[in-house]
Amino acid sequence: MLADQPKLSAKATFRIPGPEDTPASLLDRWSNTYISLPAAVAVPDTEADIAALITYAKEHDLSILVAGGKHFASVPITPKTLYVDMSSFNSIHIDEQAQTVTIGGGVTTGAVLDALTTTGYYTSVPNTNTVGFVGAFLGGGSSTFNSVKGFLIDDAVSARVVTAAGKTLTLGQDSEGDEAALWHALRGAGHGLAVVTSLTVRIYPISELRMDDDKIWSRMTLFAPPAFGIAARTFAKLQPVRGPIALNLIITRSPPGTPAPGAPVLMLMAAYFGPSAEAEKALAALLDPEVVGAAVMATTALIPVNGVNSGTKPAELRGGLKRSEATLLKEPVSATTIESVCARFLQLGREFPDTTAGGSAVVFYAFDSSTLEASGVSEAARLGFFEGRNARCIVYHDIWFREEGSAEAVDAYLPDAIAIARASETGPLRRFANFMRHPANLAESYSEAKITEKKRVKDLWDPENVFWTPGFDRRS
Repeated sequence: MLADQPKLSAKATFRIPGPEDTPASLLDRWSNTYISLPAAVAVPDTEADIAALITYAKEHDLSILVAGGKHFASVPITPKTLYVDMSSFNSIHIDEQAQTVTIGGGVTTGAVLDALTTTGYYTSVPNTNTVGFVGAFLGGGSSTFNSVKGFLIDDAVSARVVTAAGKTLTLGQDSEGDEAALWHALRGAGHGLAVVTSLTVRIYPISELRMDDDKIWSRMTLFAPPAFGIAARTFAKLQPVRGPIALNLIITRSPPGTPAPGAPVLMLMAAYFGPSAEAEKALAALLDPEVVGAAVMATTALIPVNGVNSGTKPAELRGGLKRSEATLLKEPVSATTIESVCARFLQLGREFPDTTAGGSAVVFYAFDSSTLEASGVSEAARLGFFEGRNARCIVYHDIWFREEGSAEAVDAYLPDAIAIARASETGPLRRFANFMRHPANLAESYSEAKITEKKRVKDLWDPENVFWTPGFDRRS
């Protein structure tokens, strides 16, 4: 156990776990997998506090893990971890003249949405409100607005960081030399290269979307198992997505309190970021009488922009045992593939019933990749660390389970289900850095050239390996 504490500012806190503490009681994380009691938990209030914590970690041979939204499910927390909670870095500053917003390193997506929409703006945001905004950026930043603006890394203007040397820097599009290399690596491979205390991104007027009453046209259709085939064919028919659309197919089970708790359900959810009349034409398949007649429920609504992530609220529940993966797909997903993935998901539930009691789900999120691909021709995109710009769909597997003994089965299920989802794919598997498995396989997220460059940047900016980094940590 540590015997001393670092010198921090008056508002900062530093806690060494005691005998009464448990990982779940001490750490408010989305998933409690891969965690044990850390060496200490710090909540810095200033950049000087962060520099002091870096020095302390080096002196005690600890690995700093920076926590924003606390959603990264495969992060290992060990007795050698100095857990740095960024929640005090919670500022949001909107510069309407520059059309940017500067977001503190501990700010979550919902807070960003609320702040921006209050003033009539939006930006690329992750699709769950409790996810840390900066953490999403570091892994690439898939957004609810992929079809409109692409990924979060393409909207990023600059970042303020504290390096492993304890130095504060502002990095951005005008950085040069080694600082430019660090900036580019932060954009998609940024975990554990520096502590990001704030991030500045571009913002856009909501009015530019031309939506009726500045609200999002939203369609939700719910299906029971006999109609899963119709739902799968409808999703397949709408691909490849063209236009300002976010299209989701979700395989899950009815939650407690519903008429048939635990029963399999399939949801088709679509959002259109434009006029309602255009939405009804572009998504006419969702309004087809055959589809509506097969559904248990079908509703259309106009929702405010700050409610764009309301459909993922059930996934926000913190704690418990969870595994989470996200795989990029560049080919349209067939109805046969969807039904096969669904069958494998339901098989897991039959064999291991504890995986059916929470929010376990498979989500196919399809979007128009035109903006991503157009942005990819730029020099900045070439130097950044996201290489899946031809992706048209992301398949998410979020598996919740109650029994530790089910972990092995869940870990066997995930690669099997991913292989089924990739039935039409060629080329290497690609996943977001935020969804790496533990231990991390960098080759599933980056090309050999990018891995080599990340190693170079890591050695350059964190030669003592004081920050936890997927694929590099020597203390876990």
